[in-house]
Amino acid sequence: GTATGTYTGDGSTGQAITGIGFQTKAIMITARATDQADVGADEWLYSSNVIQDDDASVAGQAWSVDKSGGVSNILEDRITAFGTDGFTVDDGGSNAHPNRSGIVYNYTVWG
Repeated sequence: GTATGTYTGDGSTGQAITGIGFQTKAIMITARATDQADVGADEWLYSSNVIQDDDASVAGQAWSVDKSGGVSNILEDRITAFGTDGFTVDDGGSNAHPNRSGIVYNYTVWG
């Protein structure tokens, strides 16, 4: 299945987003903000249960794409769990995307 929705970042290292209705296998998250300083460099973050399984020693890997130049980066501690009914986001320990405090995020989840 596919689901879309929004959540507001709380700046913690483990905010669970639940109520998706199925096992999460892949996710794309984008920040909703009108101020460039709030969005930062990351246009979107993408991760999947396969990406995490490929490197079990590193928690919460996600791809990040910088909208200014299409640069791709791998970030750690960002999307940290794929649950049976949702996913968990992390602020990377520094109030960063995809769980920056007060920022609203759009997500698309595939299962």
